[in-house]
Amino acid sequence: MSIKEFSLTESRPTVGVVIPTIGRESFRRAIESVRCQTFPSDQIVVVLDRPESREQVESILMSNERLIVTTGALGGSACRNIGLEALSQDFVCFLDDDDWWDSSKLEYQVQGILADRSLLCFTGSIFHEEGKADRRLPREPFTGSSVASYLVQRSRLTHGDGYIQTSSLMVETVLAKRIRWDDSLPKHQDWDFIVRLFDEPGVGFSYVPEPLVHVVKDSPGSISKQADWRASLRWFKRHESRLDRRAGGDFVCTHILRSSFAGLSAEGVRNGLSLLYGRLPHMAAVVVGLSGLSVPFGDSLGVRSKSVVDSRPGRKIAVTKSMIEILRTFISFSEVALCEVLLRLFVLGRRVFPVRGSGNVLIAPPGGGNIGDQAMVDSFLQNSLRESLIIVRSRSDFEETTYARESGTESVELPGLLYSSGISFIRAYIRFLSVICRSESVSVIGADIMDGAYNLKASVRRSCVARAGAALTGNSRIIGFSWNGSASRVARFALKRAGAKGVKLFLRDPVSFSRANLDGIPNIRLVSDSVFSLTPGNEPLSRSVDLLTGLAGRPFVLINASGLISRGLSQVDSYVKVLREVESLGYTPVLIPHVVRANGDDLEACRAIAAAAEPSTPILIDSLLSPHEVRHLCEHASFVVTGRMHLGVIALSAAKPAIIIGTQGKVEGLMEFFGIEELLVAPTNNLGTDICGAVRYLVDKRKEVDGVIAESLTRATLLSGENFVGV
Repeated sequence: MSIKEFSLTESRPTVGVVIPTIGRESFRRAIESVRCQTFPSDQIVVVLDRPESREQVESILMSNERLIVTTGALGGSACRNIGLEALSQDFVCFLDDDDWWDSSKLEYQVQGILADRSLLCFTGSIFHEEGKADRRLPREPFTGSSVASYLVQRSRLTHGDGYIQTSSLMVETVLAKRIRWDDSLPKHQDWDFIVRLFDEPGVGFSYVPEPLVHVVKDSPGSISKQADWRASLRWFKRHESRLDRRAGGDFVCTHILRSSFAGLSAEGVRNGLSLLYGRLPHMAAVVVGLSGLSVPFGDSLGVRSKSVVDSRPGRKIAVTKSMIEILRTFISFSEVALCEVLLRLFVLGRRVFPVRGSGNVLIAPPGGGNIGDQAMVDSFLQNSLRESLIIVRSRSDFEETTYARESGTESVELPGLLYSSGISFIRAYIRFLSVICRSESVSVIGADIMDGAYNLKASVRRSCVARAGAALTGNSRIIGFSWNGSASRVARFALKRAGAKGVKLFLRDPVSFSRANLDGIPNIRLVSDSVFSLTPGNEPLSRSVDLLTGLAGRPFVLINASGLISRGLSQVDSYVKVLREVESLGYTPVLIPHVVRANGDDLEACRAIAAAAEPSTPILIDSLLSPHEVRHLCEHASFVVTGRMHLGVIALSAAKPAIIIGTQGKVEGLMEFFGIEELLVAPTNNLGTDICGAVRYLVDKRKEVDGVIAESLTRATLLSGENFVGV
């Protein structure tokens, strides 16, 4: 039946819904969203592609909902075709089992189709990505030109300029059965289906801009996670004639080259580069393509030889260290060179138009739920003699302390300065230069983020902005940082260059100082962690006071489990053993989070330990305290066990012993400085046994340990103050 046979006053069109599923937990949410439509569907067909999940799915279905079970592993396209053939309604909608609809989705689409006399309709979407704000897509509506170019264009780092998603479609059933999904395509099946739909002669479309579909990025089992450049190449060859020069270049970069880099396929890279001839991709698409290297080599693009499997089964490609080194070095050195060009323009401008500077500029650490980062910022503000301006990713990353308010401290949001690329970075860097032109000093908090171990880009950028500070203010420093001895080549280059250009480099422990010296880093000075200069202020202590009141004078031990370590090592059983050991010695264990954020959440780790602790009865602090509240607790604790270095620093600054789990080579120097190497524990499968051994050593040698800590603390406090001389 054609849409032209319907009228707004005659009988309603019928709508069927096809939901392919593998039995994910999200399936229940998906089908509930169909049941709740204000325009009810006439038939729901669920196609299960994992037979072993039949009982689970059947328990969710109602009697009027049809279940078809495949032989297994046919794929989403084949399942949609199976469901499509089982429908006889006028229109069909498809819903992926990890997506869901707003309740008015079908009603809006039927109204649009009837009003426009169209054969297909799509709506706006809400795109959900873990750890990021929800986005409304598309950013630009489709105007009726090339739908293929509209879908694949990439003018920004995040996708969504053009966006039509499977779960947003409503299509005339006869048309959908004629087009069918191509189940031979392992990737981009939705784009292929949509492009062929729009290419049908005489097919008009309706667009409902309201975001009525909720789409989840990369759910478990998602095909979009697969690095298969050949699948992308196949789609490109099929639709190449439909793509304009820029969109074609964007697709090659973001899909063929990105997958080739992710799979370390030299053949894929050669194919992708050859296809770029005569095309002009957006710079954002180029950056996205290069980001594929983060899959095999991590966010820092650390260099190492590795043999990986190509997308063709059984074939291995040897990727040499020099090949990756050349590519990585080229990208990073290009960025450093760009910073230098922009800086020299500002230096020249300042000579022509001299400006008298005032105040300090502080480049803050990431923050965002990290007590250690907050403590380092607090210590700087407490010890600086001038008004300070803090450059942060987001103002919400740090709490505004009493002395920050009293000193008139301001903050500037520059999220692109350390973590973005392309135009976003250039814009942020120029704004940064304009800010420091009016300042007397620039300080960068180095901590454990200078050697590239966590994020190479951010490490190099910190050295670059410190170098800019030296050129424009003559007073620039990188405050109290560690150096792990196996730093990235580019991180070493950037730091050497900063030191050679006058940046004062303050290493926070003797081991890091020795490593930096061996690496030939100039202008280095030995200090201690800046948090040793953080003194008790007028900050509220209500939460720590309440906890101490509840303990009623009982001796207690603060115990922290690092969410970062939990990502690679199961800690629950180890910590349960530690809780029992501590209780057997007469102490009350108090579980305390030090970092509470999506990536490496201590609170989640502590909760898991508390839930498994029975018969132990630890106290769980279920929120993030301020550095001053943590110090207050440390002053009254017997000792501290922690997977986070700065909790150990805060404990030591309160003259209390800390058993610290060492990671990234950054804790050894601290423990050597205090002469308590026996309290350093490695994160191994024997973690629980090793911590308990350290606890028994501490209890046996408590008097000697307290004496060593007291003696070292005086020197640590003096050296910590060196971080702030001149600010």
